[in-house]
Amino acid sequence: MSEKLLLIDGHSIASRAFYGIPDLTNSAGVHTNAVYGFINIFLNVYESVSPTHVIVAFDVHEPTFRHKMYDAYKGTRKGMPEELHEQIPVLQEALKAMGIKVVTLPGYEADDILGTYAKAAESAGAQAVILSGDRDLLQLASETTMIMIPKTKAFGTETETYYAKDVEARYGVTPTEFIEMKALMGDSSDNIPGIPGIGEKTASKIIMQYKSLENAYAHASEIKPPKAAKNLAEYIEQGRLSLTLARIVTDAPVSADFHEGEVKSRQSFFNDSSYEIFKRLELNRLLERFDMERISEVKEAEYEAFPASYFNPEEITADEAGLFADESLAVFAVSCEGKICVYYKDKDAGSDPVRENLLKLLSSGKNIYCFGLKGLLHALKAEDFESQNIHDLEIMAYLLNPLLNGYTYDSVSKDYLKEIIPSKADLIGKLSFAEAAGDPELKGNAFKAAAYSADTALKAFGCLEERLEEAGMLKLYTDMEMPLIYSLYYMEKEGIAADRKALSDFSGKLAEEIADYERRIYDAAGEEFNINSPKQLGNILFEKLKL
Repeated sequence: MSEKLLLIDGHSIASRAFYGIPDLTNSAGVHTNAVYGFINIFLNVYESVSPTHVIVAFDVHEPTFRHKMYDAYKGTRKGMPEELHEQIPVLQEALKAMGIKVVTLPGYEADDILGTYAKAAESAGAQAVILSGDRDLLQLASETTMIMIPKTKAFGTETETYYAKDVEARYGVTPTEFIEMKALMGDSSDNIPGIPGIGEKTASKIIMQYKSLENAYAHASEIKPPKAAKNLAEYIEQGRLSLTLARIVTDAPVSADFHEGEVKSRQSFFNDSSYEIFKRLELNRLLERFDMERISEVKEAEYEAFPASYFNPEEITADEAGLFADESLAVFAVSCEGKICVYYKDKDAGSDPVRENLLKLLSSGKNIYCFGLKGLLHALKAEDFESQNIHDLEIMAYLLNPLLNGYTYDSVSKDYLKEIIPSKADLIGKLSFAEAAGDPELKGNAFKAAAYSADTALKAFGCLEERLEEAGMLKLYTDMEMPLIYSLYYMEKEGIAADRKALSDFSGKLAEEIADYERRIYDAAGEEFNINSPKQLGNILFEKLKL
């Protein structure tokens, strides 16, 4: 396969991700939305481009050679928000952990790094693809170098792609002439002065006719309108300075060639180092993507399956066991002494014998570990039951990190046992255990999920208990949280009194507030529309208000 180099404008794409995704923080208060968005963008682009090499370039927070030439260069730009600024080193750390080459160069901008590597790729006969939201990079487009520019549309993001011919078709000038055009019209975003009184349309006409700033200056007397001709002659030095400021360097003194950015495969991004970073940042959606890449490394759960009528709690002689039981008691599993047994409801075992035997096990005085004790109590229809020997790992994991979306057996295995195992959703989707167990094709997966849950509960308890002890929360868990489970169970079982009038009054108050918000939205939009319609709301936000 021929070599293809993907070059990414780090700050540009990070900024796009930062503003395109609502603020995210982990439990330590670290902002993560730019990191999350950048990695998602990168993975999607990697999938579509299929590069053999990847390099991400970042600016350095210090003056460049352009600042030394012109003090006001980029002087009108607002500073980077602190919430984004703090994410840049975290993002760089994550990229390096994924095996992606990150390059910075004091005295130069990321554009110069990208230009230099793109030129090196061209010289080596390789294709270069540059991903950036900055149209200045269009000057680097050629027959083999493509510029990708993400652009927000009303209902998503589209990517514009430009080779040299596409730049000319869009702007009427070649990529090289694109720089000459910018020298004439300037650039307010970079505070490049250009020639006063010459805007984009006039600059385009001049360069389309005369091809360069110097040639236009030589024919200044012929240029229309007269004011443009006069200003060009008067401000030619400012135009020449603007040309130097606008031109991307393609021979910056970067020390390595692009071959150091080689990536073996997509799977190489999903390694132990990158996994630890994303776990620390608590980016669970990304962790799920990592898990799917690493799922082949998982050992199958080894269990034996028996009809429920075979289950005898008195035969369990171990002092501790992991337990799982689904909401209908159609499937349950017991893990102890290195063995996992899964039981399923059969014609010889009605729900009552299963219920009675499981209650006997819970009442035996053995240490029993499970996920979701309250749900288990509901399934068993427990009466006047409470035990200090039953432990709920969901509650333990919640106390250690109360900001996660869930505390399932697979997440606990990942976070505390450092083992990746398939989740219930991976194995049986949204089906109940009873439904999956009744499906010949999914029955084995239902048993497997039950086995994983019971086994993880048994294996992870010691680690979570130790973590709670270190955090000074073990007594909180044993003396408050666990007894509270039983109180909540009986509250749910018996029900609670509700003040219908107070709820009705509150409902009326909410309706008034909603109506007030609707009026304010209509005033801001200048018209009434269906706020609940994504299409109509999108038209208002993006098309009418240009947000």
